[in-house]
Amino acid sequence: MKKVLIALFVISSQWAIAQNHYFGTKAGINFSTVHIGSIQFTPITSVDYLGSYTGGITYDYIFASNLIIGTEILYRQSGYTTEVSNNHILLKYIDENISIPLKVGYQIGEKFTAFGNLGIVSSFLISSKFYSYNNDDEMTLRGGRDNTDDKTLYSLGGMAELGGGYNFKNDFLIYLSFGFQHDIIPTHDPIVLDKNYYYGFAASLGFRMAI
Repeated sequence: MKKVLIALFVISSQWAIAQNHYFGTKAGINFSTVHIGSIQFTPITSVDYLGSYTGGITYDYIFASNLIIGTEILYRQSGYTTEVSNNHILLKYIDENISIPLKVGYQIGEKFTAFGNLGIVSSFLISSKFYSYNNDDEMTLRGGRDNTDDKTLYSLGGMAELGGGYNFKNDFLIYLSFGFQHDIIPTHDPIVLDKNYYYGFAASLGFRMAI
């Protein structure tokens, strides 16, 4: 029994030493839109992608088996654009969120590394605004409105991510990643769209460093 306990202690010690804590940061661009549940404002017939920004800090815990668990705290803009068909007005909706993904994944390679992650994302709304423009060559701003009080303040989504990069001395990685995110729980906007699901694609450049 004593030998078994010693062997388990040695194995667990080596396993713990092989684990690595990585902290980092990432920033990039995000293209988002919504699946329409129902349209409250009848002249709106469709929605299109909105280009915006995302960025924040990251933490990853990498095991000897190359399994990754991690989380992030991200500032993320999302939204959509749509045209009011009867008077040629373009509407742009922009939400600002703090998003916290919880993810699990796997990586391969040493100097050149590739990785993939799956996870869930909790997002907390900071503000929501929409702007109206003349849909012409000048894109003249007509006006805007704060829509925060009319929106769902919390959303839950799923995410998938693929990326790759270069490892400097196995403790500093520069990488490029591509991600997809889709709401699991619908958000609510009584002004224009009801029961809609945000989804979008992101491309980010980042680095992570072993601590």
